[in-house]
Amino acid sequence: QHNKPLYSFEDNADYVYDVMWSPVHPALFACVDGMGRLDLWNLNNDTEVTTASVTIEGASALNRVRWAPTGKEVAVGDSEGRIWIYDVGEVLLLISLSW
Repeated sequence: QHNKPLYSFEDNADYVYDVMWSPVHPALFACVDGMGRLDLWNLNNDTEVTTASVTIEGASALNRVRWAPTGKEVAVGDSEGRIWIYDVGEVLLLISLSW
């Protein structure tokens, strides 16, 4: 019984390469996939649909995601060595208001 998952998230259409929990919001995590998509999930709001999502046009597979220690920015990297940094402060404000 201990090797069963608590939950499975199946919204992605490609391989998920990296996932990281927010350092400041216990119900929020980010993931990146092989189609160049960054998703933010808030488990307090919904477990079937992402809270926010962006697909980077022309990006190769996104294979790394890291939160800033403040939890207000997310950095993502692709398989060609490019890095994008997103300000997720507004999304986090909306998440905080919904708690």
